[in-house]
Amino acid sequence: MRSVHPILKTLSLLAPLTLGLTLGAARAGGGAAPPATPTPPVRPAAVQPARPAASNVSLRALADARGLLLGAAVNHTLFDPDEPEYARTLNRHFNAVVAENAMKWAGLHNNRDAFAFGFADAIVNTAVKNGQTVRGHTLVWHDSLPPWVYTIQTREELLRAMQDHVTGVVTHFRDRVRIWDVVNEAVSDAPGHPLRPSPFLNLIGPDFIDEAFRAAHAADPGAKLYYQKGRSAPGFIRGAPQRGGEAEAPCSVVS
Repeated sequence: MRSVHPILKTLSLLAPLTLGLTLGAARAGGGAAPPATPTPPVRPAAVQPARPAASNVSLRALADARGLLLGAAVNHTLFDPDEPEYARTLNRHFNAVVAENAMKWAGLHNNRDAFAFGFADAIVNTAVKNGQTVRGHTLVWHDSLPPWVYTIQTREELLRAMQDHVTGVVTHFRDRVRIWDVVNEAVSDAPGHPLRPSPFLNLIGPDFIDEAFRAAHAADPGAKLYYQKGRSAPGFIRGAPQRGGEAEAPCSVVS
C-alpha cells in the first residue's frame, strides 16, 4: 500500500529513538533497564461511505426508487408567474399530480351543453411533460355540482346526464389519465354507514355507483378505477359485489 496512516508512520519513526534511549540508560546505570511497557497497536478508524446531503435527495427520487406514487393536489398557483417555487417544488418532489378542483364536475361541466377542459388540460399536459402520473379526481361526487344538476327531476334524465359526464371526461383524457376516482365519498360517517344523500342517490338509487363505474370502464377499459372513500366504506364494499358492479367494472377502494 502506498499510503500509510499518519499515526503508524509517526510511531515507526520514533521506535528506534526510543530503543536507543532505553539502552543508553541501562549502560549508564550499570544495570538492566526495566522492560518497557508494550505500546498497544493503533488501528486506523473504519472508513464510512459518504452519504449525500439530505438537501440533494428529492422525495420524488426516493418514491421512484421504491416504485411508489407520491402525489400532490395542485391548483392555479402552478401557473402563477409570481409563485415559481410552487412549480419547482411540485416537479422536484412529486411524481404524481391530482387536480384539486379543476377536474370535478363543476370545474369541467358547469354548462350542461358543453365541457370546459381548458384549465384541466393545462394541468394534465404540464404533468405529462414533466413525467408525472395524473390521477383523475373525481367523476361523481355529492359536492361541487353545477346548479343545473339540481334541476333534474327524473331518474332517467339524471342517469343519462351522469353517464354522459363520465363518458365525456374519461374519453377526453383517455391517453393521458389512466387512474380515476370514479365515485367519491358516497358512504357517510353516520351510524351504520348508510349511503350519503345526494341527487344521484335520491333519484337514481344506490346503483348509481355501479352505473358510474360501468360508464368509466366502457370509456377506457384499461384505466384503473377507484372508489375514493372518506373514513370508512363498509356498505359499499359489501354491497357492490352483491349488485354485480365489480364483475363488470373492476375497481379498488382507496382512502
